[in-house]
Amino acid sequence: MKMSKKMLSIILAIMMIITIVPITASAASPTLTLMANDTDVTVGEIITIDVSVSENSQLSVLTADLIYDSTVFEAVSIRSYGIFNDNGKIHEAVNCKLSNGKARFTGVVAGIIVEGGLLFSVELKVIKSSDCNISIDVVESCDGDLNNLSISSNTVKIKGSSIKKGDVNGDGKITAVDARIVLQFVAGLRTLTEEETVQADISRDNVVSVIDARAILQVVAGLLESSNDIEIIPTTSTIKAPNIVLSSNFKYANIGDVITVTVTLPKNSSISGITADICFDSSTYKPLEMKSGDFNATVNYNFDDGKSRFTTANATTFEQEGILCTLKLEVLKTSNTNISLDVVEAIDVDYNLVSIHADDIVFCSEHQYDNWIVVVEPTCCSNGVEKAVCISCGAEQERSIPVTKHTYTWYTISVVTCETDGVMLGECTVCGATDVKATLKTGHNIVDGVCQNCGYTENIGNDDPNTDDNENTGNEDNNDDNNEDVTDPSENCSCNCHKSGISNFFFKIGLFFQKIFGSNKYCGCGVAHY
Repeated sequence: MKMSKKMLSIILAIMMIITIVPITASAASPTLTLMANDTDVTVGEIITIDVSVSENSQLSVLTADLIYDSTVFEAVSIRSYGIFNDNGKIHEAVNCKLSNGKARFTGVVAGIIVEGGLLFSVELKVIKSSDCNISIDVVESCDGDLNNLSISSNTVKIKGSSIKKGDVNGDGKITAVDARIVLQFVAGLRTLTEEETVQADISRDNVVSVIDARAILQVVAGLLESSNDIEIIPTTSTIKAPNIVLSSNFKYANIGDVITVTVTLPKNSSISGITADICFDSSTYKPLEMKSGDFNATVNYNFDDGKSRFTTANATTFEQEGILCTLKLEVLKTSNTNISLDVVEAIDVDYNLVSIHADDIVFCSEHQYDNWIVVVEPTCCSNGVEKAVCISCGAEQERSIPVTKHTYTWYTISVVTCETDGVMLGECTVCGATDVKATLKTGHNIVDGVCQNCGYTENIGNDDPNTDDNENTGNEDNNDDNNEDVTDPSENCSCNCHKSGISNFFFKIGLFFQKIFGSNKYCGCGVAHY
């Protein structure tokens, strides 16, 4: 009986011990994950180590130390993000403590952690350049039944460098040369090694861009004290800025022409850095040359097929109006294709993203002109001008209107007769120009021996028209004197009035003016000229 009581006491004691002492669970092992925002560090840089727990970890109690080399790092802060139980509630850490070489986190929940998530983060400042590891040491971990849990974790390897962020070429100094290297990389003119890429990403956004070039220039200008203290997070919201002006020396170009595209930044643009591509159809245009303008832009006319890139940055904003760059393109074929500007990135002085736009340059393969408008009326002395506008691109075109005919007022110089030509002088009522025209003699209109126009009597029955009329009468009483030839005084006169042809024609022209002034009224032979 005594033995039975003794055995019962032993059994009860064992059961109490089993109840009090936690037993290591055989559940799946949870995982703690360490992640650093930067593993290539420089002296003065502050890095962040995040510690997360896996899903379905079954944790209800956790105490863990982040272990780091206190000769390399100086602890700045530790922040708890809470751990999640099955009800989705956040339970703040019981204790977050920093000590020399350790950053401790302790957390407790009423239930267990089902969802994974961020537990805590630690900020460490680099005080010495050295390669080292950062790890996690789990002091205590239990499940909901207070059974011990075995937790696995990773190690973060840190690579130290004596080169400061922004010292892209590694010469120990941060200068404008480093900013220039970044701009050349952004423009596609050069590549960067892995180490250069790390040093160029001064903004730590994992992208080497015009933002980094501007930040380097700010360090050089003394606007930022240390490149390792920079934390640049461009906003997703954008600020509206004045439009960039995209222009060309041609509105319509033929095959073989070389056009010049100019990109102009307006005054007070609020821009401190910009990267943009001039876009064109590579089957229509061939890039020949690209030059920087007033802002020392880095340019690459062969950046990509159908693109020519420029990029520039300034420690402050670009206040004055000026040319960013010019691009020369050879026309390979005529085509209705536009030249446009694609702004890759633009920032203001506070690294806010800037929204900026440029209107396309429109080219026509064939102008369509309509509604020609007379600008200058044509006259009898000069051509006229008319103008029209292309309905596709707005290009203006002028063309000549032929001169009109003279409007003459005709004056009679010499009246046409049956035996003589007539002469008329014309004077233009618009310009005063003169012209002369002749009217050919009509010839006699003989009816019954008499001209119906001038009254000339035709000799009848006498074959010799020069025979005296008295001879036709058969009168034998005529004196011998009447039978003699009578000499015409005009026969020996040299005046052109007695001549025919061109001499007589010009005489009559001159006679018109002589009649006006009352001169040369009679011929030398006595015949009246008028």
